[in-house]
This record gives sequence, C-alpha cells and structure tokens, in this order.
Amino acid sequence: IWDCGLPERRTELQPAYKQNRPPMPDTMRPQEEWLQTHVPAFGPASLFLENTEADDLIASYARAAEKTGMETIIATNDKDILQ
Repeated sequence: IWDCGLPERRTELQPAYKQNRPPMPDTMRPQEEWLQTHVPAFGPASLFLENTEADDLIASYARAAEKTGMETIIATNDKDILQ
C-alpha cells in the first residue's frame, strides 16, 4: 500500500502537517515506481488511493477485515500508523 499524496482534510485542519518532514531522497523515487509496477507480478496487489496516505488506507483495510472476524497484524516501522 502506497502513499498517494496528503489528505486535503488533514492539511486544511492542520496546515503545518508534515511540513518539517524531509522529502523522499531522489535515489528512492525510481525504486518506488519500479516496486509499484512490479510487485503485483509476485502476487501481492499494489494499492493506493489519491490524496490518501498509506497508513490511513492500511487502517481502513484492517478495520474492514476485523469486522468480518479476521485477525489482522500490521507490521511496519511507520511512526504514524498508531494514529
């Protein structure tokens, strides 16, 4: 699941949201595009939603799965995921 922009609702409520974060290093940009294109060939889907951060989308999928009785485990080093 990929970040696909900052959510407008969040930046409207908090204009300084993530302004202090450094941008993605230029050396990672080609890697991200390659992964987004090629990961589905190995089986997993490559998911994103415009103006949505990955952690928000991950949480939405996890909640939906838990409502069906599935146990979910999210393994990430993303510090925002706990929000």
